[in-house]
Amino acid sequence: MHPGIDNKNAVLNKTKFLILAGVLLSLIGCTRVIQKVSQVGVSTGAEIFAGPTIHMMVDIIMDTDNIRLAREGIGGNMVIVTALAELHPNDLEIQSKAAYLHCCYGMLVENDDPRFASQLYHIARDCGKRALRTNKKFRDGMDSGKRISELVQYLDDDYVEALMWTASAKMLYLLQNRNDHQAQLEIPESLDMVGRAMEMDPDYLFGACQMFIGVYYALIPEFMGVGSGPENSAKMFQEARDVTDGKNLMVDLFEARFLSVTIGDKPRFEELMDHIFKTDPKALEGGAMLNVFAQEQARYWLDKKKELF
Repeated sequence: MHPGIDNKNAVLNKTKFLILAGVLLSLIGCTRVIQKVSQVGVSTGAEIFAGPTIHMMVDIIMDTDNIRLAREGIGGNMVIVTALAELHPNDLEIQSKAAYLHCCYGMLVENDDPRFASQLYHIARDCGKRALRTNKKFRDGMDSGKRISELVQYLDDDYVEALMWTASAKMLYLLQNRNDHQAQLEIPESLDMVGRAMEMDPDYLFGACQMFIGVYYALIPEFMGVGSGPENSAKMFQEARDVTDGKNLMVDLFEARFLSVTIGDKPRFEELMDHIFKTDPKALEGGAMLNVFAQEQARYWLDKKKELF
């Protein structure tokens, strides 16, 4: 093998080790060691390895069925994500993954610290915008004042992740700050972004696009004219469910939390929660973390059932 390739493989293997070490050390709470691992990871990764580094981090965390490992692993390694995003502001993959991870971390902490979660969603939105602006036609259009709905056509399937998590960051922020009128005004462009992502990859992240549209439709009154309302919301949740044959429990959680609560359907709420608890999280290959998180959240919202209905 060519010596240059040997060297790249050695660095890549070291990067894998550093990511795993960072995740595991975060469970111990050894902050100084975590920071050192992160610094070494960034300094040895070089530009060619920055993308694979953050991609492997996502795969490792997404595949765990230990919610503490997921929560503290992401939290402990956000220094890596932030550093990579700052070092590579014009890298589509890095900015897209940074948006995704900040959204994930926000969801993991929002019940305990909604203000911090809102800050994470703002960061996710900014990373997502930087990712989208790596497309010249999109960037030029934004700078000239064109609407998102006019510009998403210029984005190909390389931008699915950026579209999805830029829009999701906006939605997640709005759910925590429902009186923010500016955030409300951005709903249509968020739907345009997710719609374009779903058009290019309807199976993205176990039906995430359909699921988030289902949430929007559940919360937005029909008279706003964006295809919303309970009937269309239920349809989108079912389309999301069909992607994994019901193995993605986040779909059940979001339908229960938003659609069932909005229309006051307590029996459906309880039915969905029951299905969440009876399903093995590992049934969703490559996405066990989503399912254990759904189960944790189901317990949280069941405790609030009297307040919801």
